[in-house]
Amino acid sequence: MHIAVALNKPTFTIWGASNPTLYGYEWLGAKHKIVSLNLACAPCSSWLNANTSRVKNPALCPDFKCIKDLSVEMVNKELDKFIETI
Repeated sequence: MHIAVALNKPTFTIWGASNPTLYGYEWLGAKHKIVSLNLACAPCSSWLNANTSRVKNPALCPDFKCIKDLSVEMVNKELDKFIETI
C-alpha cells in the first residue's frame, strides 16, 4: 500500500482493528479505497487514540468481528465499484 502510494498507484485496502485514518490513504482521493466495517469498538489497534471500550489488548479480542464479519461478497462489491472509478 505504501509503495503503491509512493508510485502514484491506486490502493484498495481492507481494514480491521487498525486505524485506517492513520495508516490508510483514502484521504488522498478517489484512487484510494478503504473497506472496513467501522464497528463501534474500532480502532482497537492504534498507537494513537486506541479504542479500549471493548478490549485493552487487541490480541485478546473475543471474536475479531472487524475482520471475520467482512464478507467476500461485501469486499467484491466494493472492489467492483472501485475498479469502475479508477
